[in-house]
Amino acid sequence: MIVRKAEPGDLPFIVEIESLCFPEDTAFPRRMFAYLLQYSIALVACQRSAVLGFVMGYISGRGGAIYTLDVHPFFRRRGVGSMLLAAIEEELAVRGARAIRLEVAIENPEALRLYHKAGYLCSPETFDFI
Repeated sequence: MIVRKAEPGDLPFIVEIESLCFPEDTAFPRRMFAYLLQYSIALVACQRSAVLGFVMGYISGRGGAIYTLDVHPFFRRRGVGSMLLAAIEEELAVRGARAIRLEVAIENPEALRLYHKAGYLCSPETFDFI
């Protein structure tokens, strides 16, 4: 498995994974992902030609933020999320981030465990990695 910069050709796979991870009323629309692919830090985890998951974030000053991290349900609990999280943390740090912020639904225990394990601290609305 490798993590690489997302490319425009990954868009259909990203949209499909998002639709498997979130209900239609909360999932990011295709046009949002097209925008993020162009203007954010977007990474995908791949095995051969299959996209297993993705992460997208940005940097502003000395702060980084993670918009979204999704892993195809079939590939969860195999280290894909941890690998994506580590890769975007590294990319944000290279670009000068001293802290990273993300939001996660408290109804998502798998994501909560992933972020706790990675060292994120929980506040009422966000996780911060310092």
